Amino acid sequence: MALPDSPRIHASTPGDFVAVVPHILGYQPHHEIVIIFARRGLAVATLTTALPVEDPHEWNTVGISEARKAATQSGADGFFLIGYGPGDMVTPAVDLLTAPLAAFCDVWGLFRVFDGRYHLYGPPESATPPDGIPIPVNAATVTAAVYEGLTAHASRDDMMAAVQPISGSERHASDYHALAACLTLVGDMRAHGYSRNLTPTMSRARQRVSAAAAPYRARGRLDDDDLAHVALAVHIPPVCGEAVARMGVAASRGAHDELITQATLWLDVMRRCHRQLAAPPAFLCAVAAYLQSHTRHATFAVNYALDVQPTFTYALWLKRQMDHMMPPPELAAKITTPVADLRDRYAVPRPEWIQPMLTAIENVCGAFPMNVQLDVLRLVPTFPSGTRELLPPPTVRCSPLETRA
Repeated sequence: MALPDSPRIHASTPGDFVAVVPHILGYQPHHEIVIIFARRGLAVATLTTALPVEDPHEWNTVGISEARKAATQSGADGFFLIGYGPGDMVTPAVDLLTAPLAAFCDVWGLFRVFDGRYHLYGPPESATPPDGIPIPVNAATVTAAVYEGLTAHASRDDMMAAVQPISGSERHASDYHALAACLTLVGDMRAHGYSRNLTPTMSRARQRVSAAAAPYRARGRLDDDDLAHVALAVHIPPVCGEAVARMGVAASRGAHDELITQATLWLDVMRRCHRQLAAPPAFLCAVAAYLQSHTRHATFAVNYALDVQPTFTYALWLKRQMDHMMPPPELAAKITTPVADLRDRYAVPRPEWIQPMLTAIENVCGAFPMNVQLDVLRLVPTFPSGTRELLPPPTVRCSPLETRA
């Protein structure tokens, strides 16, 4: 049994398999049923349901329908079912769920996990001792999963907390830095005559995003000001495209350390940037998470991007690929283009590329009262004195982050 699109993580024993399931999910299940669909021994999709199963009829209608859809779209030919909890809770659920699932998929393994031990359901020859078998603490699959960046949080809530936007005083400070970054960028664009020459704006945006991962490689992070500028920069379609291509190249080459670095970068930017700037960083976070088979993180991030910006074409495209359960290597192949080729293709800046960033600037500034904008304006030395209005929009508009031929 191999993890999703990571052949080096191979579970050759039931214990190795059970040990790595939390890393497949991203968290340690508690009182849940986990169904892992597989195709030719490769995990391709997962479903979970809470225990106890309160309504067997609903499971036999809605639940089985969802399971069949997942199995069909992923091309699964078998499944594993793992119940987490005591026997009196898990065993009835296993009995209830197995037969309907077996109607369209082969049963490859039925397990119960509780208190650090696992039990196998099946023929007498596969039966486990009454008190179960200890889950191996140092399973090779777990070591490999950690290397691949597949983290197992203590609970589902902890996993979701790790991707939620920041709040409180940290959010307050970050939002003010976002406003300052917007005003600084507007002044800088005015000073360089953006309406006549977009090259300086494009060049600085590319430089910021290209250099953004460096602090994370050194186990640091961007400060609030740099982070806000990076979030603004990826509103420019070719700049966002280059960020996607870097991840595609890393995934295709098996450069797992770099892919983890990119995933850490965009998760941090998504969580800390102003909400009005969050759509492109959240999309990039979703791409990185999906390439690592962190489907739950990817789902949260792409939904967050679309919540902020429902018409965001890049996120809509990614969501379609995820809904159809595209294997991560196929996604990597679609987005793998050398950054140098992209820069040659988009060498001459076009006015419509800047529009999404200008719209984001307007939205950020509009979230603050004018007196706050003026207070921040006094701290922005590059903004022309006495100028308060934002840039006039270019005459050419397009959908957010959508380039035109």
